[in-house]
Amino acid sequence: MNFLSVFVQNTKKYTIFVHVKTTYKVMITLHHSAFQRLRSATAGRKLSIINYPFSILFVSMLLMSFKTADERAAEALAHRVMGDKASAVAFQQTDSPTDSYELVQRGRQVLIKGNNANSMAVGLNRYLQRERELNMTPVLPAFAGHVPAELAEVVPEKLKTSRVSRWCNFDDQYRCTYLSPTDPLFARIQKDFLEEQTRMYGTDHVYGVDLFNEVSPPSWNPNTLAHVL
Repeated sequence: MNFLSVFVQNTKKYTIFVHVKTTYKVMITLHHSAFQRLRSATAGRKLSIINYPFSILFVSMLLMSFKTADERAAEALAHRVMGDKASAVAFQQTDSPTDSYELVQRGRQVLIKGNNANSMAVGLNRYLQRERELNMTPVLPAFAGHVPAELAEVVPEKLKTSRVSRWCNFDDQYRCTYLSPTDPLFARIQKDFLEEQTRMYGTDHVYGVDLFNEVSPPSWNPNTLAHVL
């Protein structure tokens, strides 16, 4: 029989055991706020996973989706700073009463623990510094031209923008607006972005830019692409 059991680790953390036919078990530790959201979402409902063939996968994915707002903010920062390499790090909010962070090796990932998003961001900064100390060269992102469509409403100049293709047939509202590198504003945003990123994380002057990651460019004309790239 499959069942769930909750062990109260302390007043702010809960460890949830998922047992599947008493053969496999998964231990998942949730932060207090994440557990409260899970409890609210399932209030008044009977959760049954008996004889569900993929129960261990289903419940694990369900529980792991309840991340704290600080963990999501730290992940968003890692994606902005590290791009595709962001999967190399993971974040976990702790209950420390003081600002602190901790770096822990977890398999092929580095787990960055911190009591809030700011502490986890400092931990991410330390991780990048440590790479440099080991003679590794972090490849940080540069501005690739993707901007909110509303940017045209807040700048006086006429912008050279276009819409990229849909990704996985998502609705039109999720399509990205692309600012042409030939637009003068592109260089201004690039300069401000790199200056702020350098202030926070330093630089090795190696950047990664993927203008059309999994989307089609505005034009496939070779001359247009050569001018843009």
